[in-house]
Amino acid sequence: MRYMSIVPPSELNTGESSPNTPQPSSKLVFILVFVLLVVTTYVLLNSEKTNFSLTPGTIFNTANTYKKFASEAEYKTYLEKSQELNDMQGGGIATFGMREDSLRRAMPPSAGMAQPTMEKTADGGPIRVSETNTQVKGIDEPDIVKTDGRSLFVSSDTPYYLMEKPLPAIRMAPGVAVAPDSFPQLPPGETRVITAFPPEKLAKLTGIKYTGDLLLIDKTLVIFSGKAIYGYDVADPAQPIEKWKTELDEKNELVTSRLLTNKIYIVTRQSIDFGHPCPIPLMEGSAKVIPCVEIYRPETVVSVDVTYTGLILNPFTGEIEKTVSFVGKYDSSVIYMSPNALYVTYSFTGDMFDVLYGFYKNEGRSLISDTVVQKLSQLNSYELSMSTKLQELQTVVEHYYQSLSKDEQLRLQNETQNKLESYMKTKARELEKTGIVKVRLADFSVTATAEISGRPLNQFSLDEYQDTVRIATTFGDNWWGFGGSNTQNASDVYILNEDLKTMGVVKDLGAGERIYSVRFVENQGYVVTFRQTDPFYVLDLSNPRNPQKTGELKIPGFSSYLHPLAKNIILGVGQENGKVKLSLFNVTDPVNPTEVAKYSLDEYWTEVSNNYHAFLQDGKHQIFFLPAGQGGYIFSYSDHELTLQKAVSEDQIKRAVFINDYLYLVGEQNITVLDENNWETIKTLNL
Repeated sequence: MRYMSIVPPSELNTGESSPNTPQPSSKLVFILVFVLLVVTTYVLLNSEKTNFSLTPGTIFNTANTYKKFASEAEYKTYLEKSQELNDMQGGGIATFGMREDSLRRAMPPSAGMAQPTMEKTADGGPIRVSETNTQVKGIDEPDIVKTDGRSLFVSSDTPYYLMEKPLPAIRMAPGVAVAPDSFPQLPPGETRVITAFPPEKLAKLTGIKYTGDLLLIDKTLVIFSGKAIYGYDVADPAQPIEKWKTELDEKNELVTSRLLTNKIYIVTRQSIDFGHPCPIPLMEGSAKVIPCVEIYRPETVVSVDVTYTGLILNPFTGEIEKTVSFVGKYDSSVIYMSPNALYVTYSFTGDMFDVLYGFYKNEGRSLISDTVVQKLSQLNSYELSMSTKLQELQTVVEHYYQSLSKDEQLRLQNETQNKLESYMKTKARELEKTGIVKVRLADFSVTATAEISGRPLNQFSLDEYQDTVRIATTFGDNWWGFGGSNTQNASDVYILNEDLKTMGVVKDLGAGERIYSVRFVENQGYVVTFRQTDPFYVLDLSNPRNPQKTGELKIPGFSSYLHPLAKNIILGVGQENGKVKLSLFNVTDPVNPTEVAKYSLDEYWTEVSNNYHAFLQDGKHQIFFLPAGQGGYIFSYSDHELTLQKAVSEDQIKRAVFINDYLYLVGEQNITVLDENNWETIKTLNL
């Protein structure tokens, strides 16, 4: 893309070029754009990591910031303007899709402290049945294993093959084709239906030919299998009946889903067709489309390349009941869902031109002439996109440096480098931003928006509690590489009200570090940052207008997942020296948190570190389960100690569930049932 200078050429140079006029040197080029180095780094890093780009001055304070397109023509005009930002930065409004995270508005004191459990009535059936480990009690999330207390539904994409005899040798002679049937054909994966309770009757009943993440609603099993979604009646587990099927349009893909009060909330996305962006088809073979006038977009032009659609799906019929659509970027953002709203976050970069203009007006004023200052001031007054202004700033500064002697260039090279690097480190919060959009579930409408500094790590970085929203972010991590280190990293925790207005903030946690894990439990917040040690921070959030950091504990390693096991006892799952590390934190005294127990597993990785669904806690027996590379591990946390109660050496154990006092370890090849009272093996089913 070519950029035409908005400043007349006669004004850009101090005079005609002549043999006596100093020409650009390698030193000059270095200086020149140490400024440009900042700009280039900003652009390149954000093309990989940035989810959202804005033109200058956009602040998200009210729901009016978002509106719907009036027509396809308006949409196309918007896309044309958006393309300049795409070309310049690769940034854009990240998933104004849907995000999930949530806590009930009025959780009981014990909420979140134990593994979710379904209470079953007698009639010979189980009394205690575990549920999938989720962030928000009462909001289920899809996973590969589900149970209703009597049956297990286990999805596997791993094909299996048992050879009755060794395969014959196949000669790969030149020019000789090998017949396809010379190789073993592996059966596809399936969703296995298992009789689970009582454990003595453990057996495979049947298999469903589709695999994927599962949701179980009453007697209906929903399978998310690629673009297709299936609904099965499993009232008779031995004979599942396909009741409905819906399939996403070929250009549409599933992002995430949640289950709340017998409704499935789904988020999809599809690339924008810049020639014909709307209406948007959702499902194969369906006449239902999203018209142009039902697609939300930010009032200010931003970089976009996909359209996100939120759907409410009836799990018993497969019918789509409500939708909401919005433009965005392909990179997904953090989705947090409470019983009342979806909270969508999207990261974006701040106004780099405004920051550099501020530098030359203030700290860098001695580095340029009055004429350059006037030109930059004039440029600042124009109604142009940020990318165009940056190009023009480059032109103005470059022409000024070209007019200088080599001695002056050398001096300014050093002055600019030192002053600009120091200045930019003070602007980290201005250059890394997160927007938040609140979408009300009742009518799928945008009801509030906000903007804060930094970027959240994942959905656990958000939380809703008693009409407040808490969000933890890290800033300085995204692009400070041009300075050679990440020493300017730090993290903040913001407290927002129902309208997403900032009430209070705890700033500058973990200077020089970034967030590795977050957990909010009622009025407390727990944040782990890491660089060389693992600072574990305790936050008092009881006064939203004056949140405080009350305690800090520095220990080796880091925790990538935090789980509240009991009141004032937090489990950290992470790593130290390349091995899986488990820590028990006692936060009874929020001013002086302590690591009361620690265990190092002879494992390099556990799925729990990046998929909390793999974790299981049984509060009754005070144990928890986690899978790892060599097998499954069951730990006791009784008396604030970590004791390895049982290790099962099977390479592919994926999940565990409990039914009454029986623990079922579910692997690709076997299901093993353990008696939690004595840890004896009751039965093993070879799959």
